[in-house]
Amino acid sequence: MLDVFGEQDVASSRRTNQSLMELALEQRRANDLVEKRLKEQDAKKDNYEQLRHMQGYRDTDDTDDTDDDTDDHLIEEGVARAVAELLEDGQVIFDTRYTYQSTVGVGDLDGLVVGRHDGRDVVVLVEAKRNMGTHARKAQSQLFASVQTWEWLKELSAEERESDETVLADYQALHVADYCERAVVLAFGGSKFSESVVKKQFHNLKMPWIYVVANSAGTFKAQTPPQVR
Repeated sequence: MLDVFGEQDVASSRRTNQSLMELALEQRRANDLVEKRLKEQDAKKDNYEQLRHMQGYRDTDDTDDTDDDTDDHLIEEGVARAVAELLEDGQVIFDTRYTYQSTVGVGDLDGLVVGRHDGRDVVVLVEAKRNMGTHARKAQSQLFASVQTWEWLKELSAEERESDETVLADYQALHVADYCERAVVLAFGGSKFSESVVKKQFHNLKMPWIYVVANSAGTFKAQTPPQVR
């Protein structure tokens, strides 16, 4: 049976890759539609959509927090390290936002972690927000886009990679050559990320995922949602 998360079946790796890309695209489109409806409902109360058009794809993350790159980095670092602690032999590859250089990549990736989880070698793509409750749908769409980019980069030949320096930059930054055979897991984390948000806004995920929350002392802890155990 085909495993879209890369457990076995080397002979069908290209089909597996295509299935994972299609699944990520399906989930991304679904979340984009939900996000659009929510924004339309809250248009009179929230100027987020206007800010997004003014500032471009990247925003200041939370409308109720100041724009502080240092704080953003601390959150990204804390989330990535928490994921590494949850994994067996966990290792943080990078823990600060990487903006894709090629035109295929959309937005950025906040961290990359590798290790073993549930008996599998995994590569974890990280998305961190200050307030995951406010930006849950956007976080999901961004990480689904990163899955698509990851899977696309995996299938490129050496000639295709080297023919475009921006593509090669993304390939090397994400260490695709080192971890392309691993199962892909998603990680969402934030300094404001409640159990109710996990249940209400992440219940429909069809891919393995981890969530990271901060306690009252500001320490991040990674957990595996019950529905994916």
